[in-house]
Amino acid sequence: MPDPGQSRADRVFLVLFFLAILCFYGVFAYTNYAGAEGLHDNEGILLGRDFVVFWSASVLALDGQISQIFDFAAFHAAQERLIGGEVPLYPWLYPPHALFTILPLGLLPFLWSYLLWSVATLALYLWAAVGRSWRTLRGLVLVLAPASFVNAVMGQNGFLSAALLVGGLRLLDSRPILAGVLLGLLCFKPQLGLLIPVALVAARLWRPFLSASATVVAVLALSLAAFDPESWSSFFEMSTVYQARTLSDDRGWLLNIVTSPFMSMGLLGFGATARGVIQAFFTLTAMLAVYVTFRKAGGRNLQIAVLLAAVLLASPYGYNYDLTLVSVAVLLAFEHATRTGFLPGERLLLAVAWLLPLLVVAGNVRGIPVAPPVLALLFAVLLIRTNGWSLHLGGARRAASP
Repeated sequence: MPDPGQSRADRVFLVLFFLAILCFYGVFAYTNYAGAEGLHDNEGILLGRDFVVFWSASVLALDGQISQIFDFAAFHAAQERLIGGEVPLYPWLYPPHALFTILPLGLLPFLWSYLLWSVATLALYLWAAVGRSWRTLRGLVLVLAPASFVNAVMGQNGFLSAALLVGGLRLLDSRPILAGVLLGLLCFKPQLGLLIPVALVAARLWRPFLSASATVVAVLALSLAAFDPESWSSFFEMSTVYQARTLSDDRGWLLNIVTSPFMSMGLLGFGATARGVIQAFFTLTAMLAVYVTFRKAGGRNLQIAVLLAAVLLASPYGYNYDLTLVSVAVLLAFEHATRTGFLPGERLLLAVAWLLPLLVVAGNVRGIPVAPPVLALLFAVLLIRTNGWSLHLGGARRAASP
C-alpha cells in the first residue's frame, strides 16, 4: 500500500484524508494539553487516563502488595497516594497473570513510564502488523489510525493485545511454535481470544494450537507461583461484581466507548435477556464464519482480516481502544481491494471502519450504537472476499486470493 494500480485520485484522497485527521489530532492536543500543568490536562484529567491502572499496579506488585491491587478501596487509595492527588476510581480488572505484562512499568516515574509504554507497544504493534514496512504508507495508516490515537491518549493496552493476536496469526505458517506462544500470551485479555481455537482447529494447525495451550498453562502456573494464590479468588470476587455492573449498565459513561453488541444494545434500552440473545447470535455467527473461513484453503491475509473483524462482534466486552485490531483488518482489506477492485461502497465502508473509534464516541453519546453495524458490514465484505468474488457495478468476476 499504495498499490501500483492505485489511481492518482485515490492517492490524492488518501493524502487529504490523512491531513484532515492530523489537523483533528492537532486541535485535540492543543485544546487538551496546551495549558496542562503537572500530571493533568486542561480539564483536570490525569494524563494517560487509564494508564494509572497499569503503573500503580506495577508499583504495588514490585513492592509485594498484590492484595491491594484486587481491593477497590485499597487500590484507589494507593493510586492517589502514588500520584499525589485525587484520581477517579480506575480498578484493576485483569487476572493475576496479566501483571506480567506491566511489571516493569513501576520502575520509572509515571510520565516516563507512560511514554515508554506507548512507544514500545506501538512498535510491537507495527512490527506485528506490517513488519519491515512500518516506514511506508502501510505503517502510516496504522500510526495515524484513530484507534492508535485513542489507545495512546487513554494509555491502554490495545497496541499490545493487537500485537500478540496479529503477530501470532501472521506467523502461523512460517513460525508455528512462536505463533502459538504469542497467541497464548493473549490470555491476559481472554475475551479477545474466543475465536483463536476455532480458527486453529478449523485449519488443523495443531502445532500452534498445542503451543498456545502450553503457553496459557505455563503462564497460569507461573502466576500461581509468583503471586499469592488468594489473588485469584480476590480477582474473581472483584471482577464478578464489577463486570456484572458494567455489562448491565445502560447509563454509565463507559457506554460512550463500548463496541460489543451486548453493551451497545443498552443504548437502545434493550433488557439484559434480549441483549444476551443478540450477543449470542453475533458470537455464534462469528465462530461459524471463522471456522468455515479457516477450514478451506485461501489467502491467509484475508483469513486474518476476517478473524480480526469478528473479534469484537464475538466478545460481549470491548471498547474503542480495542479497535487497533480493526485498523489492521481495514489495511488488509484495502490492499486486497486495490489489486482486485473495490466493491460498491467499499471505500466508504473502509473509511468509516478506520474512523470507528471516534465515531463510536460521537454515536454512543447520542444513543446510537455505531460499532456493531459497521463491524458487521466489514465482516460481511471480508467474507465475500474470502470466497474469491469481487463485485462491481457492471457485474462480478473471480478475484485472485493474495
